[in-house]
Amino acid sequence: MGNGLLLPFPIFIDIEREVLGMNRIELDKYFSRGKDELIETVLTHAPITLAANGSSEISIPVPSSYDFVISGISGHSTSTYSAKLSSVGDTFPFSNNSLHSSAFIGTGNIPYEFPYPFMVKKRGGLRVEVADLSGAGNTIQIQIHGYAIYKESLSRKFEERHIGYSPFFYTTDSTFSVATTDTDQTISIVKDFDFLCTKWSYFDSNSSTNLKMKMQHSSGNQMQNSEYIKVSAIMGGAQYPKILKEPTLFAAGSVVSITAQDTVADTFYIVLGGIVKRIEGKAKA
Repeated sequence: MGNGLLLPFPIFIDIEREVLGMNRIELDKYFSRGKDELIETVLTHAPITLAANGSSEISIPVPSSYDFVISGISGHSTSTYSAKLSSVGDTFPFSNNSLHSSAFIGTGNIPYEFPYPFMVKKRGGLRVEVADLSGAGNTIQIQIHGYAIYKESLSRKFEERHIGYSPFFYTTDSTFSVATTDTDQTISIVKDFDFLCTKWSYFDSNSSTNLKMKMQHSSGNQMQNSEYIKVSAIMGGAQYPKILKEPTLFAAGSVVSITAQDTVADTFYIVLGGIVKRIEGKAKA
């Protein structure tokens, strides 16, 4: 497995290990490691109930005994909602707008994996702004999946490796209400940060198999040809997003343009997951 800090974010599957299992040398690394150095952990909060179309803010604290590295997110609710995450004490959120739960919040067995690790220091926490989208009472509980790091030297190594970079998520600039004729919407990349896109996911309010789209970037680089593509044929929801084999870099201040059409009136929620470079500083390889 190598450096434990890389465990939450495998890139390639080791076929030999899949068949034969870990060898003795790899197992020795686990058995010789202190039991409290790195432990898979889930943070959550007491369930909250929103009134119809109501909103609230959820606080998920990190205990004082360890630093926490986020690897994914899941949740349970009685209906749909939107969510916007940020780190407590940090004015920089993880997304440009609130994200639809079905395009961003995974399930217990298949959490939505963050495109890049993010550390929340001990005694810190996460803040989640939630709003009901169902028009009825909605009970919500969110789980943040990750790793508790008890050893200060591992926390320092993590920070050295990942300094300056953060996961980030984009959705459309405003609500994307799709009609039976061409309907246009944009995703504006903020002017302060380039965005390296690694995955796409979506949800539509009518679960329509006829929702189709075209997506292009203002650089002129084609993200697809000029023909409509059914959305369900190229991406899935939070559990099964499209993972880009080659990440796409969107320059700061650029625009992603989307044209969509359906056979019925629909609302289209798309999430582009990826990475931004937040501050000057180069992460160590």
